[in-house]
Amino acid sequence: KVKYIANSILGSLHNYITVTQQFEQKAHHKAREFAMSSQTAPSNPTVDPYQHLQIALNPDDTITRLREVPNTPPTPDPSHPTLVLSKDIPLNQSNNIWIRIFLPREALDHNPSTKLPLIVYFHGGGFILYNAASSISHDHCANMAIDLHIIIVSVEYRLAPEHRLPAAYNDAMEALHWIKTTPDDWLRDYADLSNTFIMGGSVGGNIAYHAGLRAATEIDKVEPLVMRGLILHQPYFGGSQRTQSQLRNNDPILPLSVCDLMWELSLPIADRDLEYCNPKLLEKIKLLGWKVLVVGCDGDILFEHQIELVKLMREKGVSMVSQFESAMSSQTAPSNPTVDPYQHLQITLNADGTITRLREILNTPPTPDPSHPTPVLSKDIPLNQSNNTWIRIFLPREALDHNSSTKLPLIVYFHGGGFILYSAASSISHDHCANMAIDLHVIIVSVEYCLAQSTACRRLMMMLWKHYTGSKPLQMIG
Repeated sequence: KVKYIANSILGSLHNYITVTQQFEQKAHHKAREFAMSSQTAPSNPTVDPYQHLQIALNPDDTITRLREVPNTPPTPDPSHPTLVLSKDIPLNQSNNIWIRIFLPREALDHNPSTKLPLIVYFHGGGFILYNAASSISHDHCANMAIDLHIIIVSVEYRLAPEHRLPAAYNDAMEALHWIKTTPDDWLRDYADLSNTFIMGGSVGGNIAYHAGLRAATEIDKVEPLVMRGLILHQPYFGGSQRTQSQLRNNDPILPLSVCDLMWELSLPIADRDLEYCNPKLLEKIKLLGWKVLVVGCDGDILFEHQIELVKLMREKGVSMVSQFESAMSSQTAPSNPTVDPYQHLQITLNADGTITRLREILNTPPTPDPSHPTPVLSKDIPLNQSNNTWIRIFLPREALDHNSSTKLPLIVYFHGGGFILYSAASSISHDHCANMAIDLHVIIVSVEYCLAQSTACRRLMMMLWKHYTGSKPLQMIG
């Protein structure tokens, strides 16, 4: 998870508290070496990059994406118990692009005259993978909509190499022009178009940056849409010269060869110093008074390029905030004694020793119907109704098509959450199990167990604490 202080950059977002989000994971890519530099970088010569990326290059220079990525369908029905409504709207049917809008349910219960800020969001995936319906992108946007009390428009842009850059940038601009003229009731009734931010993670950050530059030069054409700034999370930029982080890091998740190939497949020409790859134009952003937030990590092989972007923006006088985490910070950083753990966990301790969980956690319903296009079926089965425990079973669809005598291994899985938070239905747990079922070709039984801080559990813990210590427990959790 990456921590960033939203109110330091999004002042117009009504002083929102620090938000912890799990941003989009780097895509599980591998690819061939792209020899753009005489400098050498550490690389694993035994890795088949295409196999790692799970793509195949076709004779016509398109790719076949071999891995089935779990998607999450939208939930537009207000009667559905989800905390965030979502719906898909076609943007350009000839290009097969569309948008997914996320609306916090609470917006329906408030005075429509109090409108919510808008974030236009672009997902990651190396320009070549994933889409706006991918579960990891859907859940990320839904969680942001809850935590920041905002409306999100997530853009499904065209992927390379079938559509090389600047296709994605063109799609981004088409989305901005659509937003300014749309009659859609969610945006019309609940979105404050004068309080808009453009955001993206990884290559989505690259797209957000270039969409922002274009919008800055066409400011009159996108009114009444008023951009207030950019939010770039680990933005994906590069150049022909190898950086120290590229030479130093032998990243098993995003090897340098993978990074190279994604550029090779997405750029219109093999020029790593092309503007699409290496940002240059910033004067207009300064003149418009936009604010920019850049978040990164020194374990990223693109780290120096992100630092260079921040330096360039500051030299141009752009109003910005940058936050770069250390890959070792969790091991070396001293504890902050001023942090209120209850506030941080978003819980309150009740008089009877139980807790109230204040944060609304996004859940994913099971999909037991074989006619549903999901690559992984799932269903819930009660385990002990008196304890309100149950299990969720994940079955790869491919198992239905194989000989029933060839059975799959079984994993019994228990989710995290510090013993006190989340459930087997939490989207982060559901998606993790669904991905494992696909990648490992296994059946998974995810167990919904009793969380701590039930009344009975609390009384037992207090009794044991008093028995062994002779003292009354103070603010005991767990």
